[in-house]
Amino acid sequence: CNIKNAASHLHEKLEDVKRVYDLRAGDVILHTRWLFHRTVPFEYDFIQKQKSLRNKIDKLSEDSLLYRRYSIRYSPGNAILPKGYGTELSLLHNPELEGKTLDEVTGIDGPWYPQCWPAIDQNELSGMKNIFQNKMVIAEETRKHRMKEMAPFLQEMGRQKRKSQLDNVHQGKKI
Repeated sequence: CNIKNAASHLHEKLEDVKRVYDLRAGDVILHTRWLFHRTVPFEYDFIQKQKSLRNKIDKLSEDSLLYRRYSIRYSPGNAILPKGYGTELSLLHNPELEGKTLDEVTGIDGPWYPQCWPAIDQNELSGMKNIFQNKMVIAEETRKHRMKEMAPFLQEMGRQKRKSQLDNVHQGKKI
């Protein structure tokens, strides 16, 4: 999300009403996908001591981080991976997986999308080490290149959208 640059007035409003929780390792926040959220770096001792948390958190350096948020999105095993140009790590590692279900992907290329309900599959759990240490490293490098390829197009789309919004404002239309 590039709201800070694209709509700084909205970014400021969100910053004014944001909530930062005192989370500890192992804490879980369950929410719908409609909740606007982002990763906020934090250092536990720092949070405990600061009165002006909102301003201080944004100034922390990467070196002082102790924890980062880890998001898990639950999807059924029959969910289908998209076809076409994208940034999904499993597809960047193995493009032949496009259009396959998450369960099929696990059978073909390992537990990119491990089962967590009704029970954790121990075979998948043991196979995750290979995903994280080998396949994901390659896929993340590929994603960096993909994002560089996409950047000019996304920037142009953003410019066009901002221009359209400004045109609508000048014509008195709601955006």
